[in-house]
Amino acid sequence: MIPYMIMAFLFLLAAIFAALEASFSSWHILPWFNGMVWLRIHFITIGVMTQILFGVTPILTAKHYHLPRPKIRWDIWGLLNVGILLLLIGIPLVNKTPIIAGGTLVFIATTLLLIQLARMRAVSGQSGGPHNGRKFYISGLFFLLIGVLVGTGFFTGWSGPLGIVGDAGVQRIEETTNFSN
Repeated sequence: MIPYMIMAFLFLLAAIFAALEASFSSWHILPWFNGMVWLRIHFITIGVMTQILFGVTPILTAKHYHLPRPKIRWDIWGLLNVGILLLLIGIPLVNKTPIIAGGTLVFIATTLLLIQLARMRAVSGQSGGPHNGRKFYISGLFFLLIGVLVGTGFFTGWSGPLGIVGDAGVQRIEETTNFSN
């Protein structure tokens, strides 16, 4: 859990610096650069909240089932953080390659966490109550998977087929990469 909390703290610091950048650009002290609005949002949602979610859910699930505290899964941690960093590079550049790669890595990390939570079972006869906790976490992670697909879809031209109304930089990507042909 400690590595996740360290990363959450780093993303929170980055979000604070992004907020300072926004105030400096509104005062015309620093120029605004492309994609900064999305970065401010994603430092909090993807950065901080995801780190906390990935760090805490295995511990809470193990505690609920009276299991020993699970060891950190470095594969999940690495995939998640490399994926987030690729997203944070690709979004302001409006470049679909790091966006797709980052979204894919976050998707894989989330799937591995889902598998880890699904394998946690109660010790024989020692259930901590109803089994709703694990199901709640698993359903939340499924919503995260949907969010990864939709968020990545914004930047790859999937908005139409997914029935999503919005821009999120799709026109800028089409102009720069010409992938609509």
